[in-house]
Amino acid sequence: MNSLGEKIAHYRRKAGLTQEQLAEKCSVTAQAVSKWENGITSPDISLIAPLAELFGISCDELMGANKAETGECVCKFCRQVGNQRNGQGFKKSQEVSQKNRARVRRLRRRHAGENHGIKKRRAATAARRYA
Repeated sequence: MNSLGEKIAHYRRKAGLTQEQLAEKCSVTAQAVSKWENGITSPDISLIAPLAELFGISCDELMGANKAETGECVCKFCRQVGNQRNGQGFKKSQEVSQKNRARVRRLRRRHAGENHGIKKRRAATAARRYA
């Protein structure tokens, strides 16, 4: 019982729940629970605490960490989720995110400059009309 999916399956059976019942309690599909348990995907990070509470265990226990390993385990989980999301790894996804933020800032600056130019032209046109 090493992976998160194996732990979810173990504690689900221990609680006497079916995949459908667990899915209903987590507001996901039964297929999503099946994918978690088979290690195809991982549950959303926002579901870790509700799952642990449902099973009557701590988040650390569900994630498979003792107190000394908690920080390392969370980092490992985040990397795993990053790898699953885009196949590029967590660090690469952060780099892509930073590039996208820079691109948005450039577009906003450009757009603000265009609007400023439009306002100047409108003001000049209005001044000529009513002069």
